[in-house]
Amino acid sequence: MDLKTAMQAFQMENAARKLSARTRRSYQDNLDQFLDYAGNMALSDLTPEIVNQFIQWYGDRPGRMEDKISPATLHKAYSVINRFCRWIYLQRWTDRCITDFTKAPRLNKPIKDTLTEDEIARLLHSVRGNVRDHLIFSFFLDTGCRLNEVVQLDVDDIDFEQRLVKVHGKGNKEGVVPIGQRVTRDLFVYIHNVRDAAPGEDAVFVNRDGTRLEYNGLSQLIRRRFHKLGIDGRAHKMRHTFATQFLRNGGNLEALRRILRHSDIKVTQQYLHLLNDDLIAEHDRFAPMDRMH
Repeated sequence: MDLKTAMQAFQMENAARKLSARTRRSYQDNLDQFLDYAGNMALSDLTPEIVNQFIQWYGDRPGRMEDKISPATLHKAYSVINRFCRWIYLQRWTDRCITDFTKAPRLNKPIKDTLTEDEIARLLHSVRGNVRDHLIFSFFLDTGCRLNEVVQLDVDDIDFEQRLVKVHGKGNKEGVVPIGQRVTRDLFVYIHNVRDAAPGEDAVFVNRDGTRLEYNGLSQLIRRRFHKLGIDGRAHKMRHTFATQFLRNGGNLEALRRILRHSDIKVTQQYLHLLNDDLIAEHDRFAPMDRMH
């Protein structure tokens, strides 16, 4: 079997597993780049050296800002190739998993960026005259939901009595997320008094024409608002902000893992690093030796 045919079969398997179209497109981009680099060789000719050379070449390519691509982007490309190589090995189309003999590019995980309390206040103040937009930003900051989860939210997904929301996450996995009293109240008012949905439209957040607010539209709305306020980042920054504020307010790490729906608590533990900034700031204020005269 050749490389191109195996990649097509791999993507068919991903579709059967109901990976999201967005995830499959991302996979396809990296697979196409690897195929262009390596050529459509027989799987028996695929070697660890070819994978290593591809990663080296890929890492030297210019990124969006004419600099090298980010370590996260490089690591993601390797991850896709690794998944593919492991899959073709499990199909017994190769006699070994090629990437078992390669080394993943180093990923220096940065401390996740969050909104400051002043930025949160300015953000919510800036949309106070728009009920829908104010609720959208409040919902992000109160639940830690991802952008795609917010646009997929339907009215029937909200349990007002229990204050729970059913969300559709990565790989179409369903989860349940709690919401606070204030946002629950605002959701109820918006849905029953403000939301003007087209006939048959189930979405919570709708456009002026009553249709569902889609991914790109919501993403642009957030980026424009951030830009206007001089805030760096995108929608995911609010998920990081929720997680950090949850811990700062005394929330439990395991509870946070379940709310964010992380399969591994090590991912959730990254947010503990941000709390170190709080400790350092407090130490700077009250360090015993610094306060001695």
